[in-house]
Amino acid sequence: MQITTSSFWWKGRSASVNQDSLSLQHVRLGNGSAVLAVVCDGIGSLARGEEASGIAVRCLTQWFYGECRELIFERKSKELILLALQRQVYQIQELLLKFQQKEKIRSGTTMTCLLLIRRRYYLVHIGDGRLYLFRRRKFLPVILWRRVGVKCLTAEDRDKTGHLTKCLGAECIDRPFYDTGRIRRGSLFLLGTDGIWYGMDRKRLGQLFGNVWGRKDPGQISGKIPDGKHPGQLGGNVCDIGQLQRRLEMMAQQSADRGSMDNMAAIAVVTE
Repeated sequence: MQITTSSFWWKGRSASVNQDSLSLQHVRLGNGSAVLAVVCDGIGSLARGEEASGIAVRCLTQWFYGECRELIFERKSKELILLALQRQVYQIQELLLKFQQKEKIRSGTTMTCLLLIRRRYYLVHIGDGRLYLFRRRKFLPVILWRRVGVKCLTAEDRDKTGHLTKCLGAECIDRPFYDTGRIRRGSLFLLGTDGIWYGMDRKRLGQLFGNVWGRKDPGQISGKIPDGKHPGQLGGNVCDIGQLQRRLEMMAQQSADRGSMDNMAAIAVVTE
């Protein structure tokens, strides 16, 4: 299985500091690949959110090259890998609590983490980030963005008034969401912090990323969008890293044009 990855990180149009943090690690194994993709959004209403999100990202990255690496090489079961990931999240919570006590502040961060090991994915999520799964359909309708099914694998931890109800740090951890499943060829995992999803729905996302496995198009060569075409109507092979990066930038631009003033971080992982 071939895997292509890309990431995007931007402080936004008005923010002076980017409180979002991300980590994208991609290593090849003897009979497959392993990918760690993490996006964290420091809580803006609390103190030093950029440090809280940075702590979470660094800890998961160190875990990926430490304990997780050993579990992969020892071919441990999916249950043990998921349990190890859960333990690591609680260790991050302990570090954040110690950080707050030492600095005498209240701080916190959201987290959306995707771990791919060979043909299985593992997910942990808490907060208002999102993770979408795009899957190529066997029968291709005329409308290009309907070539894939678009499904959100996470729920936003917000109340009816739009306030965040769960995070890491702050007071205490409150039941993060965990999941695992099989990876199919022809899939796109797209995860990001809340700022990059502003004004986005599944149809708009399908228009941007629905032709990930499309045919080549003259517009791909120049990198420009032909007159009269929507970005989702291009036939370019966006599994190329440069084109995939361009799609992330276009998504961020569209969110900003619709009024997003927040920091943005996103990662795309494509399997073929």
